[in-house]
Amino acid sequence: QQNEPIEFEAVEAYYANAISEKKVELIALSANSPELIGQFESDLLVLDSLYLNLKSGVDNSGDPQQVQDAMVQNLKLRIEILNMQLSILTGIKNTQNNKNDETNL
Repeated sequence: QQNEPIEFEAVEAYYANAISEKKVELIALSANSPELIGQFESDLLVLDSLYLNLKSGVDNSGDPQQVQDAMVQNLKLRIEILNMQLSILTGIKNTQNNKNDETNL
């Protein structure tokens, strides 16, 4: 039982790092679409808020493992959303590049 908090902290750190890396990619890709960044951020704010609520209640929960599982699901969902957002921006960038290529012909 003593190792569980350490194991969860490692899992939490792994996902937090992955989320941070994806956010950096998103910002880099969205340089030409700043209006989308605000929209994308608002999508994640709801999940951030839910995560903080879960985290603050984990110690008071009758089943901390269930709360930790919900927290991990939240982190995975954020990564999934970030991946979709990156895909959208990549599609926009590719479309813009194709238009630029056609214009230059």
